[in-house]
Amino acid sequence: MSAAILFLLALAPAHAAGVSADIELIRPTLAKDALPGIDSPVLEEPGTVRMGGMIQQVVDPLVLYEKGQELGTVVSNRTTLNLAVAWDFAKVAGFRLTLPVAVQYGTDIPELARDGAVFGDMMAGVRLNLFRRDYFELGLRGDLGVPSGTRGAWMGEAGFRGQFGTLAIGRIGDFDVLNELTFVGRPLIPTGLDFTLGNELLFGLGGRYHLWRDRASFSMVWAGRGGLGSFAEKGAENPSELLAVTQFLPRQDFQIDVGVGKGLADGYGTSAFRAFLGLTWVARPKEPEPPPPLIVPEIPPPVDKPIIEPDPEPEPEWEEEELARIDGERIVIRDPIEFEFNTRNILPQSLPTLRYVATLMNENWQLGHLVIEGHASEEGTFIYNYDLSLRRATAIWEELIRAGVHPDRMSIRGMGEVVPRTMGEDEASLADNRRVEFKIVRQYRPDED
Repeated sequence: MSAAILFLLALAPAHAAGVSADIELIRPTLAKDALPGIDSPVLEEPGTVRMGGMIQQVVDPLVLYEKGQELGTVVSNRTTLNLAVAWDFAKVAGFRLTLPVAVQYGTDIPELARDGAVFGDMMAGVRLNLFRRDYFELGLRGDLGVPSGTRGAWMGEAGFRGQFGTLAIGRIGDFDVLNELTFVGRPLIPTGLDFTLGNELLFGLGGRYHLWRDRASFSMVWAGRGGLGSFAEKGAENPSELLAVTQFLPRQDFQIDVGVGKGLADGYGTSAFRAFLGLTWVARPKEPEPPPPLIVPEIPPPVDKPIIEPDPEPEPEWEEEELARIDGERIVIRDPIEFEFNTRNILPQSLPTLRYVATLMNENWQLGHLVIEGHASEEGTFIYNYDLSLRRATAIWEELIRAGVHPDRMSIRGMGEVVPRTMGEDEASLADNRRVEFKIVRQYRPDED
């Protein structure tokens, strides 16, 4: 990377002919679940670091007009590399840093252009998550633009600028809806052309459809900005652009963004055509070491006395909001915990059930110790089924810790295929045997300290 930056510096001419104004419209943010042009309020586990970059090829991002007539392009072609790093340092807060580097070439108006290699302004900021539910999240963003870019190059500005805005994401089945509205405050920048940079609003609205949940998605994004003095009017201060974006996650720690865009309204920074490729690496904190499996010996019944099992009593009906309940020496869940096929990854629809179990543990002090038992069906080998059931029990143990249950109150046990709930080889029977059970092995009496 250092060699690439030195190469760009060697290409840069010794003078600047343009204006110290930042015309870039689309930037990466590296936030989880974000889209190019739209930031996201979603934060990951504290300690997660996201690193990456986005390279863009933009055609005609700055065109000169006079009385509605096009006089030529000031910046005809721009190839931009945005480098970024983000750090989620708390459950509700994250920090990020971005730095753009670009090469500009081709112009119809050399006296206003700045061809060659240029640097943009460094942006440093924070995100706050204010409200979080499975179906909706709301947050704030705040960024500071530091005047570190190349002067007179249409990439950096001479003064500091601040950005403050709201972020939202809603989830409905396989669809996500993202929205951003951000205020940009800066000193007035006269360009000598038909527009003046000042305070403005950035906006973004996007819809995403998950073709394959947590693996591939397709999105449409409408992004733009408007000068506060001429908001929603035609003119250079009010550009907007439509983007088509495909996101791939070949692994849990790697994301690829590919997309194209086209300007919808004339304005500074919007393009005749835009193509981009983004790569993001995710480094998550090391998972805590799971406790050793708890071995609870089972005492066989006397062989000389037949065991007569009483008829099971019918279980009481579930309340609408009740996802789990304490039933004697176990915690019973209404819906089974679901995982991605052949993995330990818990599906999002099962997280509310685990949070409910955590609430039962935290609100009932007499529940001294809980054993999380993972069970598998018999399709695989004995060793594979034991390993999968143990890894899934460990994943639930970790999720309950994240929900506030102390790790000393829980143990895990992988049972593999040895204790089937239903005998049979049909899919319904096999699915019934792939399960997780919560057994209470220690309860305190009211008179115990």
